[in-house]
Amino acid sequence: MNAGYVCAGGYVNEIRLSLKGAGGGLVGVPANAPETNNCGTSFIYVPPIGGSVPTGTASVPVPTATPGSVDLTPTRGQLPWSDWNFITTTDIHGYINGQGGNNQGQYSANFADFSVFVDKMKAKADAQNVELFVVDCGDQHDGTALSDNLDVQPVDGYLTNPAIQLLPYDVLAIGNHELYLNPIIDDVTNNIAKFWGEKYLTGNVYTSVDKTMNANSVPIGNRFRRFTGSKGTKVTAFGWLFSSFANSQGTHAYITNVADEVKQQWFIDAVNQDADLFIITGHVTLRASQGSSTNSPEWDATIKAIRAIKPETPIVIFGGHLHIRDYKNMGYKAYGLSAGRYMETVGFMSLTKDGNKIDRRYLDANVPTYNYHIGQPANASLGSTTTTGQQILSIIAKASTLTKSNQVIGYVPRDYYLNRVSPTDDGSIYKLIGDYLAPTMQLPGRNPALFALNSGSIRLDLFKGPLTVDNAFQASPFSDYFMLIPNVPYSIIKQFATSLETYHTTHKFFTPARRQSCIGTMGYVTTDDLSSTNLGDDTFHCPYGFFSNSKWATYSPRIVPNGNPTDLWDLVVYDYIEKDVKAMLKDSFNFDTVPVGQSPNYYTNGNTTGTLKASDIFPMIAAKYWQTATSTSTATLTATATVGTYAYLIENIVSN
Repeated sequence: MNAGYVCAGGYVNEIRLSLKGAGGGLVGVPANAPETNNCGTSFIYVPPIGGSVPTGTASVPVPTATPGSVDLTPTRGQLPWSDWNFITTTDIHGYINGQGGNNQGQYSANFADFSVFVDKMKAKADAQNVELFVVDCGDQHDGTALSDNLDVQPVDGYLTNPAIQLLPYDVLAIGNHELYLNPIIDDVTNNIAKFWGEKYLTGNVYTSVDKTMNANSVPIGNRFRRFTGSKGTKVTAFGWLFSSFANSQGTHAYITNVADEVKQQWFIDAVNQDADLFIITGHVTLRASQGSSTNSPEWDATIKAIRAIKPETPIVIFGGHLHIRDYKNMGYKAYGLSAGRYMETVGFMSLTKDGNKIDRRYLDANVPTYNYHIGQPANASLGSTTTTGQQILSIIAKASTLTKSNQVIGYVPRDYYLNRVSPTDDGSIYKLIGDYLAPTMQLPGRNPALFALNSGSIRLDLFKGPLTVDNAFQASPFSDYFMLIPNVPYSIIKQFATSLETYHTTHKFFTPARRQSCIGTMGYVTTDDLSSTNLGDDTFHCPYGFFSNSKWATYSPRIVPNGNPTDLWDLVVYDYIEKDVKAMLKDSFNFDTVPVGQSPNYYTNGNTTGTLKASDIFPMIAAKYWQTATSTSTATLTATATVGTYAYLIENIVSN
């Protein structure tokens, strides 16, 4: 019998599914929560190329585990190199500066470290006379203050894209987070796609002002790429976005069905060209559905179309979107790999030229792991040792300074987990929001307010200790505005949560057994299509317990107090779900509201300098409740000069 996990994360239409069932077993248990947050932070200077550090040169924090505090040495031995080798990333979501000491430092390497690792891996491949290709699968922003603080950058990713562009990617795919807003679509079309040129593959993603395919519809990037590897391998590459991405987003991006694209002459002509290898990248899940051993339809259509013309040529597929580690046997001489999320995982896959022998490895993204595989001492410096690495460190330093991402705005009293504990546990981030958001945001003199946030807007854990701007942003990174629906009768408010949960399609949840005694670092424990005889995780981990939030939304207060049916309340929701909520109020209670988009009523909590957004939640809670440092903390609190509207909110909440 199949059982499935539903992992809250991202937009509501991007339910993260970890898969269990036929054809692979448990594909990925998210490992979001560490035991402690005591790994510390070290600093290095960014010197000019070929020179020493001048007075006043900015330093950039390079988060690493405290040397010796946790052994991060890989436990699986050397990588299984072969004729063709691949390094893959996906769902970077702005994490170019790593995740610091969170999760015991397993994911602490920054993009400069990764750049040097890739360069040295390429040199290692050259020395062995084998190929190494580098692939990305989309969603490069929406996740950190560095990539998404729009107070200091015109569009998401403006400050972080230059770091990604310094990596030697061979092919890249577009993600759904590159397509939600027209300014971002324009930036991708006019800048990102043009920078990468033929490497940026968007075979089923077009710009179309009238939302239809016509003579004016233009692919955002390239449809395919043909190139020759360093050792003479002739490669044909394609790139897709999942076909079900809604064309009703209100933007001028238009997504076609991959099953239709592979019937087009451009695709047939590309496949007919001479090739030793097909590389297909895409922001597409490997598996068709929860618990399925079937390929996602995009991959299935592509493989069938290629096999009708080239029955023997090996096919390698790189997918993303689910934020999990996964490997899947996709068909005859066809293999798929997905490399997690947030620069926690670097995927490695290898294949013989005859297409018959495949292997893969999931690397934890930290300096000791990188050094192990390039033959250097565990704590040897990486990011600062090359020209490119120093350029990336400079980009990170500039972005950190502009966004004030490392500024401490409070002190978290304990760990708050996304999935490690039950949503009703005191250590749950959902319970934290339920208990603290309403008291924090309730505006004096107004009706009592019920806040409803789509649970998928909460993305990462909070850890005990100093809370930085970026920590707060990573936990709730989106720019969704708080919208006010005023004067809702108590009789509706009392039933609102139950009615909203019923109104939307929900998933059944499965809770795995509690972990047994285990010695090792906490982290991902991945079971995929090869792991019955060949484990894929590069480093042995003890698994976390895993719980999912079964509610589509998170409510504050969690329990509506008793009241009179005629009492009036305010209902506050994100603009992202405003349309759904208002439809439910009309359908379930015949309660009319102002139509979405007409005279928008922003909930501002008295803030006259700007509207409140999802990314303001934890800075506001910190400002009101978390201003006392723990006895073990040495960080300096600076709570009045932070990202976006935080400064105003903190100054006023503290003074009140």
